Amino acid sequence: DHAFGSGVSARRLALFELLMRERGASLADMTDWWATAYAALLQFSVPGAAPVTAHGWTAARDHMRRWALAQPYWMRSSDAERQEACDRMALVVGQLMEEAAADRVALQQGPPADPIKRVLWVWPTSRAGAITERAQQAIRDCFVASERPEIERLLRMP
Repeated sequence: DHAFGSGVSARRLALFELLMRERGASLADMTDWWATAYAALLQFSVPGAAPVTAHGWTAARDHMRRWALAQPYWMRSSDAERQEACDRMALVVGQLMEEAAADRVALQQGPPADPIKRVLWVWPTSRAGAITERAQQAIRDCFVASERPEIERLLRMP
């Protein structure tokens, strides 16, 4: 990390924790972290998709908890290793949240005008496509391929 890295990381973790609180998730439960991260990444990876319902989030979290308890390598990992994995996921989600917010602001403000020449600069382009691709990659990086279809099905439950 650069000198500003810890502040950036803290801000992104705080954004993710706020998202968890809004969901009613426990900050002490790692499967709550997983479900919240996957739900957020799914929203970023499928722009315009219906929001994840409380029922879908709970069902996905419970599925992920059962899956984790059946994984010997996860059960053998230390609490520090587990927390590090959750933090990495949360940082990615926090970064995407920041980028999406900055993208919305830039698009609402429109192009900057040169005060001397009174010309408009190029209209800002949306970064939604890049955000979508990064969310899709984060899902592939953070969640086991064989479990993704079931988790996504559960998250999309009404």
